[in-house]
Amino acid sequence: MKAGKEHSKTYFALPFNPAGEGNDYRRAHSIPYRIFDMDNDESVLIGAELWNKIGENKNTYSELLELFNEVGEKYLDRIKKTIWVYNREFFIY
Repeated sequence: MKAGKEHSKTYFALPFNPAGEGNDYRRAHSIPYRIFDMDNDESVLIGAELWNKIGENKNTYSELLELFNEVGEKYLDRIKKTIWVYNREFFIY
């Protein structure tokens, strides 16, 4: 892949790996392999590689997961109640 500007870089990026972080993407999907070498192409960023690139830091992905866990713990009861209300209103048996 080439970018329109001389010093630009172009990526095919996915925010997470559906096969699980560190696993070959092929375990989840095979179609993109027709276009890219999803496991070795430098223009492909999946999961941690993407977030660390965006954050320009090798720890960005880990830090994001920590933040998500903190927020999740803080709001867990509210999330559960919202899901319960949603299920009760829309999935009455």
